[in-house]
Amino acid sequence: MRKSPLFSVLLGVVAWLAFCAVSPAQNINSTVAPNINGSDNSVDIQNNSSGDWYFFSSPTPAGAQMSRVSGLSEFVWPSTGNFAPDSSEEVNRIYQGEYLRVYPESLAAGTVITIPFSYTPSGTRYDFLVTVTSGAQVTAINAIDANPTSAATVHWAVSFSSAISGVTAANFAFNNPDSITGLAITSVTANTAQPATNWTVTANTGTGTGILGLNWAGHVSESPSVPNSFVGQYYNFSQYPIISQYPASVGINVNSTATLSVVASLRGGGTPNYQWYSGTSVNPSAAVAISGATSSSYTPPTFTSLGSYQYFVRVYTTVAFYTDSSTAVITVVDPPQIQTKATSTTIASNNTATFSVTATGTSLTYQWYNGASGDTSNPAGGNSATFTSPPLSANSSFWVQVANPGPTVASSGTYTATVITTLQPPQTSYGVAVNSALSSALSVTAKDSAGNLISDLPITFTIGSSGGASGTFAGNVTQSTVDTGSKAGANAPAFTANSVAGVYDVVANYSTLSSDLTVTNYPVINTASATFATGLSNSFTITQTGLTSPVFSPTGKLPTAVTINPQGVLSGTPPLGTGGVYPLGITARTGTLPSVTIDFTLTIVEKSNLVNHPSFETNGLAWALNGGPTIVNNVFQPTDGRAGEDRSVWLEYPLYVGAFKASFIYQDVDQNGADGAAFVLQNSANGTAALGINGGGLGYCGIDTSIGLLMNLYSGALGGASGIMIGTNGVGAYTGAGVASGRSYQSTSPVNLDGGNPILVTLLYSNQILTVTFSDTISGSVYNTQIPVDISAFLGTNAAYVGFTGSEGGVYSSQTISDFSYTPLPTVGATAGANNTVILSWPGSVDGFVLQSNTNLDGTNWVTVPASINQTNNLNQAVLSPSSAPSFYRLTLTP
Repeated sequence: MRKSPLFSVLLGVVAWLAFCAVSPAQNINSTVAPNINGSDNSVDIQNNSSGDWYFFSSPTPAGAQMSRVSGLSEFVWPSTGNFAPDSSEEVNRIYQGEYLRVYPESLAAGTVITIPFSYTPSGTRYDFLVTVTSGAQVTAINAIDANPTSAATVHWAVSFSSAISGVTAANFAFNNPDSITGLAITSVTANTAQPATNWTVTANTGTGTGILGLNWAGHVSESPSVPNSFVGQYYNFSQYPIISQYPASVGINVNSTATLSVVASLRGGGTPNYQWYSGTSVNPSAAVAISGATSSSYTPPTFTSLGSYQYFVRVYTTVAFYTDSSTAVITVVDPPQIQTKATSTTIASNNTATFSVTATGTSLTYQWYNGASGDTSNPAGGNSATFTSPPLSANSSFWVQVANPGPTVASSGTYTATVITTLQPPQTSYGVAVNSALSSALSVTAKDSAGNLISDLPITFTIGSSGGASGTFAGNVTQSTVDTGSKAGANAPAFTANSVAGVYDVVANYSTLSSDLTVTNYPVINTASATFATGLSNSFTITQTGLTSPVFSPTGKLPTAVTINPQGVLSGTPPLGTGGVYPLGITARTGTLPSVTIDFTLTIVEKSNLVNHPSFETNGLAWALNGGPTIVNNVFQPTDGRAGEDRSVWLEYPLYVGAFKASFIYQDVDQNGADGAAFVLQNSANGTAALGINGGGLGYCGIDTSIGLLMNLYSGALGGASGIMIGTNGVGAYTGAGVASGRSYQSTSPVNLDGGNPILVTLLYSNQILTVTFSDTISGSVYNTQIPVDISAFLGTNAAYVGFTGSEGGVYSSQTISDFSYTPLPTVGATAGANNTVILSWPGSVDGFVLQSNTNLDGTNWVTVPASINQTNNLNQAVLSPSSAPSFYRLTLTP
């Protein structure tokens, strides 16, 4: 179909811009774009000669088509009586100022369309030679901004059939039928780096009102050329204020108010004027202007009466130019309140259930829902205070929401319809773990021979026993009678199995009728996981409840050097390198009694994972505990408020102590207690079983080959009041024999160790100086001191067991140590080796560090050195070959 007359005229405007005037008595050359993606391209050639053009035949090739365009009309060749091949008539000619329009139709790029013509009816024949020229085409010109608009700047999105470059403002022209003045294209930008298929044209819209379009003027400087013309979308510039957001109707509760707002703008900018009215914009002459309500929003006085109140706003520049908003209604209501609630009910299958509420408020509406109160996903019907459900085949829940035009809604609770279906015994056998309650009740239902429901039938449940396996109902009874009532079914009270595994019957009977319900008490394996550490002797006992002398058997692959015996004891010393997660199946059984199988996970943790960044490992993995304490959630309790407690805990892997940083949080939970705790490094003959004397000995005194930071709580202690002391070789305020040593504690003021606040303790040992910092995490007080001490001299080596001790005597305390961390700080030494090599060495007791190198000491590109690490003479050593560039080396802990 050819384009409409209006569109043809607009295209003609573009053709005037795109093609020069035609001189007489010659062939006329032009170009036209091929049709791509459903386009209907054409070219308009204006007769600017001194005479008329006469036509005698169709274009060649025959696939092309031509038209005569005159004013708003287009006449396709041949059109009888308008534009036809008849030299004796005027209908075949194109007059001065008119256009020849040529359509390429389906002709390919490169085709030359030839159209014979002459300047007189019998004059010399010439040709229009129109070449179908390939290249990018304008496929769309779309307005980007909102319409209508008052904006001073607007944008069009211009799309081409393929990427082009060099598009400028000269390629475009405005279609401006309403003579808006001051128009200018301010920028033409590609949406991506050129060449691009999408461009944005930005225009200054000048002044005035009306419509404004953007045209494609064509091939001025773009590459490749764009030969076709195009008309895009229009903007409408209004001379009236433009309202972009109308005041919204709202419902409110009585004794409140609401604010009405409007958003409006003016062409060319500026601030519009506002006048709010009480009334409707449908009949503004009857409305009443509200005094003082002259802004974009209006808040009426508080409404004390129920009803509906109408308002609108007039937005204007002058009296003649105004725009009225739509009418906003403020509906004032009493909020809904539910006064009487519905009650749950019981029905038979495929019957309806009826629920009813009473509520107060204005203009109430009711919506009932299926589901729990608050769930609005399943509307069930309503708009009545009484609701009758459809026939139900399963237990269902309902609730109602009561609303009105105001902002408040009232929601009921959940009402349940219990539906009794065809009555059948739900099951004849039950299984339950020992010492556990059945998840479903022991129950029976009753019906007569015709299948009719039986009501009010007393059912007696009696629990039997076999081999000690049994159970009880609530109240610790073994017999209970339950009336079926109107449900024609009886559920026994809650049932709990005893601690013996086995199979027995619960008998439900009425008169001589009985039904046996088989119950199986299954044994329980009490844990499903354990964690071992490599290089240490580990043991874990799997326990169960329900069986006497069970035999445990595993399935799955056990780690190297780990076994499980028939008594359920997992034990062994997994070697280094066997860390990982080992899934097992563990079964416990005794003869023909019910057995139990669980999925059991044994986790082996590598030594390197435990010593790289030592901590309490949540529940004390690889820590040896003495005196009865535990580590739970990274907390160790030296004392917990009971007389004579004496405890210690040691990481079972010796750590490097030649230089280190350690921290932990210490707290005297009960305040003003006794006696205290100590951070200890030791190589005692007792190893990880080391434990000193209690009371004033703090669990430290008596541990030989050791050094400790002693923290005393007791104000009456020998050696001074609350404070700290360095203990050496098991001597603090007391010797290991309990004799006063004469040593004194040093005050930690302003930090009070027995004040009850958590104290962050930070220890830094380097160059035989121990820096001690106590920080009260509540008050912010800080104590700091430096203590000269040669730790390696006291320990005889640079590796030792690291841990804590603590005790109390006649005065009790509850102490905790948490969030422990420890980082060795080794140094690297360098010596010359054979064949121009360098030997880097560091203490052999250091584990988990990686040797890295970098050619720039300040750089960040540290890489792991690929050299082998060997231990020689208690040193870790790496032999490095010479390098042409300087290299720097460091030790770093793996994550």
